[in-house]
Amino acid sequence: MSGRGEREERRSDMAAKTTSNARREFRVMLVRLAFFWLWWPALIFVWWVFVSVFLPGVGPVHLGLWRWLDAWYFVGSGWRWQFLGVGAVGTVLIVAVWWANAGAPSTRLATPAAILVVVGITLAVVSLVQFVRAVWDNDKDLARFYGARTTFVVPDPAHPPTAVSVLINDNARGDGKRCDLLGPHGSDVATCIRRGTFSMAGFEPRVGSRDGAIAVMSASSGNIANVRLRVSTLTYLNATKGRPAAWSAIRDGSGIDTPMYGVVEWRGGSERPTQCHFSGKYRIDRAFDGERSNSLPNLLNDRFPRLIFSADDAWGYCAGAEPIVVLPVQRQIHYHARTVAVPAGVVLVRGSSNGGVRLEHRTDVRPGTLPGPVYPDSLVDAQRAAAQWAGGREVRDRRMFGFAPTSSPVQLGNVDDYLLRRVADGRLYWVTPVRPRASDSQQFVAYETVPADTVTDGQLNPLDIAVLADDDPRIVNLDQLVAAATDYIAAANPGLISSGAKLVEFLPVRDDIWQSYVEINGRVVYRLTMSYANRIPTELVALNTPGASTSPTAGRPGAGPGPSPAAGQPGTSPTTACAGPPTSLSDSQLATCIQTWANELAHRHPLTTAPSP
Repeated sequence: MSGRGEREERRSDMAAKTTSNARREFRVMLVRLAFFWLWWPALIFVWWVFVSVFLPGVGPVHLGLWRWLDAWYFVGSGWRWQFLGVGAVGTVLIVAVWWANAGAPSTRLATPAAILVVVGITLAVVSLVQFVRAVWDNDKDLARFYGARTTFVVPDPAHPPTAVSVLINDNARGDGKRCDLLGPHGSDVATCIRRGTFSMAGFEPRVGSRDGAIAVMSASSGNIANVRLRVSTLTYLNATKGRPAAWSAIRDGSGIDTPMYGVVEWRGGSERPTQCHFSGKYRIDRAFDGERSNSLPNLLNDRFPRLIFSADDAWGYCAGAEPIVVLPVQRQIHYHARTVAVPAGVVLVRGSSNGGVRLEHRTDVRPGTLPGPVYPDSLVDAQRAAAQWAGGREVRDRRMFGFAPTSSPVQLGNVDDYLLRRVADGRLYWVTPVRPRASDSQQFVAYETVPADTVTDGQLNPLDIAVLADDDPRIVNLDQLVAAATDYIAAANPGLISSGAKLVEFLPVRDDIWQSYVEINGRVVYRLTMSYANRIPTELVALNTPGASTSPTAGRPGAGPGPSPAAGQPGTSPTTACAGPPTSLSDSQLATCIQTWANELAHRHPLTTAPSP
């Protein structure tokens, strides 16, 4: 009996030991599962602690971390489902390995293990389905959000222009107010088509060119160390009551010691730039390009941790002697399985007598409140890009529907989002002349406009795409327009082109009339106004000689119209002014005279080649 008892005792001890080992291995498996699931969140937590402790004032880092988490995990994005799916598959594998090593685990351990496997398999399948849905519709969801505020304006929906004919296909009827027709049959992206025409009144012309403003403002920057003209803030401000039209830009500081210097304005022509400084009672201790405690982005993100800022959207103006910087801002919201950006008003940046920055956040701004744009230019780009989805994925990808700005070298670096004031209503708009997207043609067949002088928190401004009829005389081929302008200048002022002059910045004015500028060695010396169909007299005006212009002759674009040139005043020859003293001549007149005299000398004494010995 003692032997049997000993054997039973040994079996009992072995069973207890096996059970103990199984429980220990089960606990190890749970630890492995916890590590497998938590290592990534723990790494993010460590990074958050690091930036909170060691980078407390670096606002963009904190905002970037929050935006990343919000876009990838706080919303049902593909990355969230990928994380859950990988975790689910890993859970099944870890439990399966434990089960294989455990042999035949007890019911007490097998039941929770089986539950983990079932939950893991279910979660893996759900995550795979949701991941595919989120990723497949991710770009389309972006288009759905922005497309809800996009309207295609066509002269006759029953006979649409060629550029939008793919959008007319058994369309549903609209409400008759905002939309006459909805999207084409089979499209799952909201589309609105309205009968209407693009205003013939057009937009107010500018007093000077963008390139000219950059050249003049940069040349007058002075010798202040760590201060430069922030070209991305260059903004055209139309004339208002008591305020003439002018270009404005911010003179920004940099480093850890140099704050913003001020705002510079230029009214065009021979006018010298004027400045208002962040000094005296308007002192400031921050800069867009500043570092550490001199960084304006750090301060902005600290005061407004959920607002999105882009320094390229900023601009400034002088309210008397006070410089004011206006920064249109955005915020991030959830839409379906992704995040999108919406406007969030503007932040006004002012100085103070003690040097501290005064920040004022205005969530809503009405038209005419500020002299420049309050709707973010960067948000306009997102809305314009989403318009190509109007007919759905197939129309976008296979039929290449959509519009794009010009790729002509004459508009290099300045192809879209022109801030112009419409004559018909006196409102500011972001305006982009566009051509068909999948085309090498430079023919402008539509105009994209977004109100720029008003903003409401959380609400997109409407994007109107006015498509011109196929026979509309306002359809302009930019290449032909450039060729016609070059021919005109060559006839009006023969020495101008050979002296290195080039055409820059074509802008729509009204009807088929466009405005451009002539630049020599970085200085804009002439403004050219011409009709594509030669409907008005072409004008070539010396910008620093008020009233100087040329008279046109009949012709068509590209035909090389023969003008009656003028340089000093209307109706006179370009060489008339050369009879006067050189000190009385403008830069453009002096360049013309020098080239004229050089041509005459070459004509009198042609270059000959000496005979070979």
